[in-house]
Amino acid sequence: MTKPILEGFTSQPWIQQQYLLSDVDGRTFADDRGSYGVLMLIHKSLGLKQLLLFPFPSKQGRQLLLAEIQQRNEVLLVGTVHLESSKNNSRFRSDQLKVCNSVFEKYKRNRPNVTSLLMGDFNFDAKWPENAKQMNILKNWADLWLALYGPNNPGNTFQNVIRFDRIMFQSFHVHPVQMRIIGTQPIGQSPKKDLAYKNFYNYFLPDKKRQQMTNIYISDHCGLMADFDLSYV
Repeated sequence: MTKPILEGFTSQPWIQQQYLLSDVDGRTFADDRGSYGVLMLIHKSLGLKQLLLFPFPSKQGRQLLLAEIQQRNEVLLVGTVHLESSKNNSRFRSDQLKVCNSVFEKYKRNRPNVTSLLMGDFNFDAKWPENAKQMNILKNWADLWLALYGPNNPGNTFQNVIRFDRIMFQSFHVHPVQMRIIGTQPIGQSPKKDLAYKNFYNYFLPDKKRQQMTNIYISDHCGLMADFDLSYV
């Protein structure tokens, strides 16, 4: 999340009416410029109990944002992250996932009915050698896309890498139903000269149109949406 996008979110009446935001002005954004962080929108109908922020070992100001939500007899622990970027930062990502594991274990302790969700941009490919190391840190978690659809459906959300964006899952009472990739369609177009960076989707446009306009997407990554069955909660 960046401050300009956050300003756009907070100005939307439908967001103001329906959602609680974990940050409304970027004060929790922790990179050197104070403009880059993580954000949750939580529907007001959910029983939000608390929001917590945990700093990571990081050169890029990365953090874990954790929400505790009460749904009938079940506590939902929902965490979102943007792990360290760049392929050579696997050690930072390992340290960050260890923090996540430790935090979730602490808040699950002595509670019989807890569902845990850890999601976000993990910044490593499921086929990189690093994947086995990182998934061993999260050995008690399920990679939800893999659990639902198996290894032959990679779930790509960013260029040609496999599952940079993931939802990790632990629960005895909540059951995943389906997942889907969202944000695959453009929300508009803009002259190329107006873009601060080259959008890789532009390469798929016909040559003539490519020279004039580029598609605008909500992000350079696609998103993930998951549905769950809470009837056993």
